[in-house]
Amino acid sequence: MDGENLRYGSSGTRLLLTLLGILLDERFSVILIDEPEIGLSPGIQSVLARFLYDQECRRQFCPHLQQIYVATHSHLFLDRNVPGNNYVVTKAGNAVSVKPVGSVGEYHQLQFNMLGNELEAISLPSAIVLVEGESDATFLSKVVQLHVPDRRVSIVRAEGEGEVLKKLNFFKEAFGDLATSPYCDRLFIVLDKKISVRVSRIESQGVPRDNVVLLTQNGIEYFYPPELVAAAFCCTVKDVGKWKFESEPIDFNEIRKTKKELAKCIAEALTGTHQLHSEIQNLVSRIQAACK
Repeated sequence: MDGENLRYGSSGTRLLLTLLGILLDERFSVILIDEPEIGLSPGIQSVLARFLYDQECRRQFCPHLQQIYVATHSHLFLDRNVPGNNYVVTKAGNAVSVKPVGSVGEYHQLQFNMLGNELEAISLPSAIVLVEGESDATFLSKVVQLHVPDRRVSIVRAEGEGEVLKKLNFFKEAFGDLATSPYCDRLFIVLDKKISVRVSRIESQGVPRDNVVLLTQNGIEYFYPPELVAAAFCCTVKDVGKWKFESEPIDFNEIRKTKKELAKCIAEALTGTHQLHSEIQNLVSRIQAACK
């Protein structure tokens, strides 16, 4: 090879050329290959996989081959064109079972599992939380930072709940059908009590109903730890419980803060020891479960 004895080549090169030699051997009509990815770079794996699954190439170079079986741990050797050609082999005790991939969604999940079941391994966030505005994003970003510290969770602003569907369309363009993408159970929508977009329309975009969080109050301000709000306005927690936060800006005790300023103030003071509102804690728990 290139003027040198093959024994000086890498183990992957030697295995690859041995495999190619067997594939070209007309004595064989059925080939079983165990872990063809060993010692091969991802680029070479892709080239080999295309050769194995391209019927025209096989007819040209290996017309004697009728069937090829590949056992692999590499997602690059999955058959992308025919999901049903992929099988999942599992073992429980001494019992071995083989199950074909039944849908595009199952294929995507299999591919995701073979990538390590962590989106961060391919530089993507573990979960996405779509919120209505800047105050929601400021507060929930800090909450997630404190309570899901070992995962990267993206908080995305929709700039008003009317823009939620536009953002979902953007995600669909980026990831494909949301219902079959790795983000199927990792995309959360947080909406205020007063909404104009129907939840059914959000569900139709591929977001599970359980991942659409409808808050029981009209404003994230109602879900701030009351002691932090009281500290921001130099008042008592009892005073905070009487407020209506719909006004902009918020005036109390001769102190005026816009909602953005209040959100920033709360986020800066928030620590992991502050008790979260039950609805926010429920959201955090869902995110934690999705990221496992």
